[in-house]
Amino acid sequence: MKTKDGFLPAYNVQATVDNDSHFITSCEVTDYPNDFHSLQENAEVLKEQLDIVPNTYLADGGYANEEDIQLLEKQDIECVVSFPENETESKKVQRDNGITFTYDENADCFNCSQGEILLLVRKNCKKKNHFFNEYQCKKCGECPVKQHCTTSKTGRRILRRINGEWLTAYKAKSKTKEFKEKFKKRKCVVEHPFGTMKYYMGQIPILLRGREKVQVEMDLYSTGYNLIRLQNVEIVPVLLDKLAKWNPISGFLAFLRFFPVFALQRELVNLLCVPNLHQNQHH
Repeated sequence: MKTKDGFLPAYNVQATVDNDSHFITSCEVTDYPNDFHSLQENAEVLKEQLDIVPNTYLADGGYANEEDIQLLEKQDIECVVSFPENETESKKVQRDNGITFTYDENADCFNCSQGEILLLVRKNCKKKNHFFNEYQCKKCGECPVKQHCTTSKTGRRILRRINGEWLTAYKAKSKTKEFKEKFKKRKCVVEHPFGTMKYYMGQIPILLRGREKVQVEMDLYSTGYNLIRLQNVEIVPVLLDKLAKWNPISGFLAFLRFFPVFALQRELVNLLCVPNLHQNQHH
C-alpha cells in the first residue's frame, strides 16, 4: 500500500461502530492509501451486511469527500464529517497583516482590504476535478502589503469555486455548537475498538498475508471484540436463558446477522440457507 514512507506491505482497515452499543457493525480490509473514498463504500457495506441505514454518520476529516456526503444526504442520512482547516503559512501571514478578500455577488468580483478590486479574468478553470472562476487584481504594484500578499508580478489572483454553495454552507454548519458536540462522540466510539483489539492482540501486527486472509483475521478479531462487548452489555444469566430458548437454525442465523456478516460468517449463512435444509440431515 502507498504510504508517506513509500510502498509498504500494509492495509487500511475500515470499521463502522454503533454509537449506542459500541458493537463493530462492519470491518473491511482495503488497500486505499487514505479514507477519502471510503465513506459511501462503508455505508454500502453496512446496508449489504446488516440491512441498516443509520440516521447519522460521524467521521473524521479523512472522509471529507463532498460527493460522498451529498450522496448520503440525499438518502436522508445526516453526515457529521469535519472538513480539515489547513491554514498555509502564506494565509497565516496574510491574516496577521489584516489582508482579507470579500466576494461581491452582485458585481461578481472580490474586494481586498486595501480597497482594490479583483476582476473576473477567466472562467471554468479545472483544478482537482472541480471548476473555478479566476479573479485578478491589476493594481498590486504600489500596494503597501504586497510582500505579504503575493509574489506575482501580474497581481494577486483568487480562485472561486463554481457551484460551491453547498460546501460553503456545510463548512458554516460544521462550526455550530450542535455539530461540534456530535463530532466529539466519534473518538470515544470508533477509536476504542481498535485500541481494545490491539491490546488483546498483544500489540502485534497482522499475522497473515493477502487481502482475503487478512480480512478473515480482522473478522476474527472483530467478532471476538463483539462477543466480549456482548458480555459487558448483557448479564450472563440473561444470555444463558436466551441461549436455552435458542432455535438452532433461525437463532443461529439471527446471531450471525446481529454481528457483521464477515467473510467466514457469510459462508456459514450460505450453507445454512440451503433450500429444504431440514430434510438434508447430512448438512
